[in-house]
Amino acid sequence: MFYGSDPIQGQRLTETVIAVNVPLDAKSDDFLVRYKNTEDSASFTVIREKKLELSRETAVMSAEMQSIYCADDIVITLPENFQQENFLSETKAVTVSRVENPAVFRDSPYGLPAVYDIDIEGMSQLAQNIEISMKYDPSWFGEGSSVADYLEPKRWDAENQV
Repeated sequence: MFYGSDPIQGQRLTETVIAVNVPLDAKSDDFLVRYKNTEDSASFTVIREKKLELSRETAVMSAEMQSIYCADDIVITLPENFQQENFLSETKAVTVSRVENPAVFRDSPYGLPAVYDIDIEGMSQLAQNIEISMKYDPSWFGEGSSVADYLEPKRWDAENQV
């Protein structure tokens, strides 16, 4: 497969579906597909992700553990003395957003994933673990399945888009 004149990698998902990775700056275009002695093109449309801010709360520099209650029943718990060296001011904004058209691999047989972006102002890396919890209804999951079968935390590097 080729995007322009550049070869690109593909991964076969089903008999008729191939997943491909296109460059980050890709525009809607065509792929050139070559197989043995045949050649064809396939059109695609790039859909960019969109973030819908659900809540913006404030974390206060503290020696004590603190829980921040956000939209969609999401609770973010920061450990005691959380990143005090990174709190240049007394507070940090903690933002929770729902991500539409997320840049995640969608191979789940359970439907489209719900993706949330959790951002702590000015922090791109955390030296300490934080706890993120949310309410759920056990009936959402198949019998004999655990929440871990459905929940997949990811760290997103916005600068490198990976």
